[in-house]
Amino acid sequence: MTQTTLPPPALLEAENGVLKVSSLDKVANGRVDGYDEARTGDAITLEVNTSTGNAWEYRLTLTTEPTWPLVLAIPKDVFAKSLVPKATAELFYTVAGTDQVIRTSAKLTVHLIP
Repeated sequence: MTQTTLPPPALLEAENGVLKVSSLDKVANGRVDGYDEARTGDAITLEVNTSTGNAWEYRLTLTTEPTWPLVLAIPKDVFAKSLVPKATAELFYTVAGTDQVIRTSAKLTVHLIP
Protein backbone atom coordinates (compact mmCIF):
# COMPACT_ATOMS: atom_id res chain seq x y z
CA MET A 1 0.00 0.00 0.00
CA THR A 2 1.39 3.42 -0.99
CA GLN A 3 0.25 6.80 0.27
CA THR A 4 1.44 10.29 -0.68
CA THR A 5 1.13 12.13 2.60
CA LEU A 6 4.50 13.60 3.42
CA PRO A 7 5.80 17.13 2.76
CA PRO A 8 8.57 17.53 0.18
CA PRO A 9 12.23 17.48 1.18
CA ALA A 10 14.27 20.67 1.08
CA LEU A 11 17.57 21.38 -0.64
CA LEU A 12 19.33 23.74 1.74
CA GLU A 13 21.59 25.42 -0.83
CA ALA A 14 18.74 26.19 -3.25
CA GLU A 15 17.29 29.70 -3.19
CA ASN A 16 13.83 30.39 -4.58
CA GLY A 17 13.81 27.02 -6.35
CA VAL A 18 17.23 27.51 -7.98
CA LEU A 19 20.49 25.69 -7.21
CA LYS A 20 23.69 27.38 -8.41
CA VAL A 21 25.83 24.28 -8.91
CA SER A 22 29.16 26.15 -9.19
CA SER A 23 28.66 27.52 -5.67
CA LEU A 24 28.66 24.03 -4.16
CA ASP A 25 31.88 22.81 -2.59
CA LYS A 26 31.50 19.02 -2.62
CA VAL A 27 27.92 18.39 -1.55
CA ALA A 28 24.43 19.81 -1.37
CA ASN A 29 22.35 19.10 1.70
CA GLY A 30 18.95 17.47 1.40
CA ARG A 31 16.69 17.86 4.43
CA VAL A 32 13.90 15.54 5.52
CA ASP A 33 11.72 16.93 8.29
CA GLY A 34 10.10 14.77 10.93
CA TYR A 35 6.86 12.95 10.26
CA ASP A 36 4.10 11.66 12.48
CA GLU A 37 4.41 8.15 13.81
CA ALA A 38 8.14 7.76 13.08
CA ARG A 39 9.35 4.55 14.68
CA THR A 40 12.44 2.41 14.95
CA GLY A 41 12.71 0.19 11.88
CA ASP A 42 11.31 2.72 9.40
CA ALA A 43 13.39 2.86 6.20
CA ILE A 44 13.76 6.34 4.71
CA THR A 45 15.05 6.72 1.15
CA LEU A 46 15.91 10.15 -0.30
CA GLU A 47 16.05 10.15 -4.11
CA VAL A 48 17.35 12.71 -6.61
CA ASN A 49 16.70 12.50 -10.36
CA THR A 50 17.92 15.13 -12.80
CA SER A 51 16.59 16.00 -16.23
CA THR A 52 20.08 15.15 -17.57
CA GLY A 53 19.77 11.52 -16.50
CA ASN A 54 21.67 11.54 -13.22
CA ALA A 55 20.23 9.69 -10.25
CA TRP A 56 21.20 9.25 -6.62
CA GLU A 57 19.56 7.73 -3.58
CA TYR A 58 20.42 7.19 0.05
CA ARG A 59 18.57 4.82 2.34
CA LEU A 60 18.74 4.67 6.08
CA THR A 61 16.87 2.66 8.65
CA LEU A 62 15.92 4.31 11.91
CA THR A 63 17.64 2.41 14.71
CA THR A 64 16.92 4.96 17.43
CA GLU A 65 14.62 7.90 17.99
CA PRO A 66 15.74 10.29 15.21
CA THR A 67 16.90 13.83 15.74
CA TRP A 68 14.92 15.90 13.23
CA PRO A 69 15.52 17.16 10.69
CA LEU A 70 17.64 14.55 8.92
CA VAL A 71 20.22 16.23 6.69
CA LEU A 72 21.82 14.08 4.00
CA ALA A 73 24.85 15.03 1.89
CA ILE A 74 24.18 14.73 -1.86
CA PRO A 75 27.37 14.68 -3.97
CA LYS A 76 27.82 17.77 -6.16
CA ASP A 77 28.43 15.54 -9.19
CA VAL A 78 24.78 14.43 -9.14
CA PHE A 79 23.86 17.98 -10.17
CA ALA A 80 27.01 18.97 -12.10
CA LYS A 81 27.50 15.99 -14.42
CA SER A 82 26.23 16.76 -17.96
CA LEU A 83 24.71 20.06 -16.76
CA VAL A 84 22.89 21.90 -19.55
CA PRO A 85 20.76 25.07 -19.64
CA LYS A 86 17.28 24.65 -18.17
CA ALA A 87 18.22 21.46 -16.33
CA THR A 88 16.16 20.50 -13.30
CA ALA A 89 16.37 18.09 -10.40
CA GLU A 90 13.52 16.38 -8.58
CA LEU A 91 13.91 15.29 -4.98
CA PHE A 92 11.54 13.17 -2.95
CA TYR A 93 11.68 10.59 -0.20
CA THR A 94 9.81 7.47 0.78
CA VAL A 95 9.21 5.98 4.18
CA ALA A 96 8.70 2.22 4.35
CA GLY A 97 7.17 1.68 7.74
CA THR A 98 7.24 -1.41 9.86
CA ASP A 99 3.46 -1.46 9.32
CA GLN A 100 4.07 -2.30 5.61
CA VAL A 101 2.72 1.10 4.53
CA ILE A 102 4.94 3.05 2.12
CA ARG A 103 4.50 6.80 2.29
CA THR A 104 5.88 9.05 -0.43
CA SER A 105 6.62 12.75 -0.13
CA ALA A 106 5.57 15.42 -2.54
CA LYS A 107 8.34 16.21 -5.04
CA LEU A 108 10.64 19.21 -4.84
CA THR A 109 11.75 20.49 -8.25
CA VAL A 110 14.73 22.81 -8.45
CA HIS A 111 16.24 24.51 -11.48
CA LEU A 112 19.97 23.94 -11.93
CA ILE A 113 22.27 26.68 -13.14
CA PRO A 114 26.05 26.49 -13.65
